[in-house]
Amino acid sequence: MKAWKRVLIGVAFGGLLPLLFHPASRNYFDAIWRPRNAYSSIRLPADNSGHMDPGQPNTVDDASLWALIAMERLESEGLSPDEIKTTLAVISAAEKRDMENGYWPQIEAVLYWSDRQQKKALEKWQRAATCLRWNDGQSTMLIQAADKLAKRTGARQSWQLARVYFGRSVAAVDLIESFAERRVLDGVYPTETATLRMRYLTLLNGNLIRQFGRSYAISNRGAEIVRRACQPNRLPLDTTPRQYLTYSLQFFNDLRLAGLREESVSAKQKYDETESWQALIGGEIGSEPRNLAYLSVVYATLPGALALGGLFGGLLWLLGTWIRRTPIGETWFESPYIFFLAAVTGVICWLFTGVIEASISIPLCLAFLAIRPRKVRSRPSYEFGPTFIVTMYVLGLLVLIFQSVYWILLSPAAVQVLPHLDWNEEAIGSSAFMGIAAMILALAILSCPWFAYTNRTRPSQVFAGAMIQLGSFVFTIGIMLAIIFGGICIYKDRDLQVTLAEIVQNEPQHYYIQRLH
Repeated sequence: MKAWKRVLIGVAFGGLLPLLFHPASRNYFDAIWRPRNAYSSIRLPADNSGHMDPGQPNTVDDASLWALIAMERLESEGLSPDEIKTTLAVISAAEKRDMENGYWPQIEAVLYWSDRQQKKALEKWQRAATCLRWNDGQSTMLIQAADKLAKRTGARQSWQLARVYFGRSVAAVDLIESFAERRVLDGVYPTETATLRMRYLTLLNGNLIRQFGRSYAISNRGAEIVRRACQPNRLPLDTTPRQYLTYSLQFFNDLRLAGLREESVSAKQKYDETESWQALIGGEIGSEPRNLAYLSVVYATLPGALALGGLFGGLLWLLGTWIRRTPIGETWFESPYIFFLAAVTGVICWLFTGVIEASISIPLCLAFLAIRPRKVRSRPSYEFGPTFIVTMYVLGLLVLIFQSVYWILLSPAAVQVLPHLDWNEEAIGSSAFMGIAAMILALAILSCPWFAYTNRTRPSQVFAGAMIQLGSFVFTIGIMLAIIFGGICIYKDRDLQVTLAEIVQNEPQHYYIQRLH
């Protein structure tokens, strides 16, 4: 081995080993090897909550979990009268401990209406409108779930926060919004003043959710309740934005004419705040959390994926060196032994990738090494021209890319996060990308007989040269990129943790501050 290659190997391992063993970086290199099912026992509010056991509610946080599970079940399959009674008792106890939280009486209103106790439902709706804040307790649950994920992995990474972000339930606000629109606003009341007052109380309830909701999806539903409360019933489908504004102004004027002057001023103020909130935060922000979730998976897994790809290239490099330096190596990669090796390699490819195309292509391409020129040089030549080198480098780069994608998709971060980004679950952890890498490697093997004929060299010698060129390139690029991106990913992941923690704790506030700056 040439001196510069020895230096290269020393530099590569000298830079990689500290990253593999240092506590601050090793989790970014061994993340791929962690068991993917280690997090199956952690449940989030939106993850099959109807089948969770909330346990005995001893605290307000316990009651929040109980309420979320009840709302999930009520929305999906309904609750029995006994279950409604039990849930109402739990929520009533939580309301006494948390009197200023409008979330509790809103949930009670939904449950009472489901139990056909309309009078109590409207009383609770009016009670909720007088509250000063709104908190469903989910942000606390989600941060605690992220902490559990961090403890399971031994290190905190941003993908854990990305995972819990998608675990927030919107069942409660969906039911509250439905109750507001179909039961309260569409209800029939004895006088016009009573109707106006109920619309105003609904606006207050919606504004509570809009102002204090901890996610954009939840706050936006509150904003929709505010807008809906300002509109008359049964609006035409072709209503224009200008007409919506006219109806809202008419509502404020009707309140004033009915003697509800303070309510009129308050309603207009909260309506204007809602419109300003929507304009400032911006229409649809759903793409930004999704992009951050993708980045969290990449940051957690890219260094390890590149390192594994580089080590695979190192194995190919060693194989080529062994063939070139030992007579038995060249013998095994020529007829008739090559057919046995091809069969064994096909079985190994099938067991490792499960891709039939890769399991067939590599053995077939290896079998072509049995074809050799009629006349070969008396002295072996290990120089096959620039075309050979460029071919191996291009194919080696493709092998590294597809291998890295395979390792990334195999990681727990991808398994936990990507299903919530509309990825097909069959593609996550699939061996298809490794199969593609194997077929690209087969192309490199298939080119060996052609270069053997053009250079009048034994195919085994060309194969050895191919493995050395391709393997050394993959090893060098993979390890060097792993070292470079290792530091970058650690730094960027730390920043992303801060951003995602802010989004999980209070998403509207995060975007509000972001827009102001």
